[in-house]
Amino acid sequence: MLYSYLEQIKKTYPDFEVYLCESDDSGQYNDILIVNQSYIFRFPRFQTSASALARETKLLTWLQGRLPLPIPNPCFQNIHDSIPGKAFMGYRRIPGEKLTRQRLQSFKGQPAWSAIAAQLGNFLRDLHGLDVSDVDMKLILQDDRVYWTTMYAEIREVLFDAMRPDARRGVRQHFEQFLDTTPSQPFSPCLRHGDFGPSNILFYPDEWVVSGVIDFSSVAIGDPAVDLAALSCYGEDFLQQVMVDYPAQEGELQRARFYRGTFALQEALAGFKYHDREMYEAGMAAYL
Repeated sequence: MLYSYLEQIKKTYPDFEVYLCESDDSGQYNDILIVNQSYIFRFPRFQTSASALARETKLLTWLQGRLPLPIPNPCFQNIHDSIPGKAFMGYRRIPGEKLTRQRLQSFKGQPAWSAIAAQLGNFLRDLHGLDVSDVDMKLILQDDRVYWTTMYAEIREVLFDAMRPDARRGVRQHFEQFLDTTPSQPFSPCLRHGDFGPSNILFYPDEWVVSGVIDFSSVAIGDPAVDLAALSCYGEDFLQQVMVDYPAQEGELQRARFYRGTFALQEALAGFKYHDREMYEAGMAAYL
């Protein structure tokens, strides 16, 4: 597989010399290559992720220069041939390490804690405030009640039979309380990242500042609270610190709590759809 990916890069960019290539197994929906220690190439594994890559590549190109932190700049791309194994996107590697919850908690109370919170708050404020009217592509609204009603139906159909009875009751209560009390579109639509959590935020460990934000594969027009939900994986105390620079209403925080309670279920559902047993079992672990 690695050889075929390199052949595809060479076919599309014959003047680009590859002298070193490593695989990175961290991608859920994409095969990832580190080329010449300087470039990240992503090859979608599935048809749906190939379509998502095309959307992501176009949006990343449009986003260049519009955000306060570095983001991938797709200088290599083959998105017209949207076939898994052929479609790809490549960008210069953004330096830094993943800002895990453990690393962040290790300097809680220090100036870097609030400095990183300010960086992330400013990033979200600018991202969610962008006017996307001149984006040359169709952006579909997500995160409304129809979206979550559909997901709940899929969860009941695909996952419920494997769950403990008390876990089913908990999931049923979590979704139905939200769907019964939430308007059809309780938010002002904006451009949101969609997976704004520890796996996609990079930092310089020596300087304790954010170095960039990666993986815009879930980017869409939707609810800004989706990004707050992902950010809350660092802990409620850090989310409150972020809100110094990104003021959020109580309604947003309530929706963020609901969204966070669906993360494992979404992982299990994706694992089932894409026949990824490891992903399925990780998502279902708390429900079996």
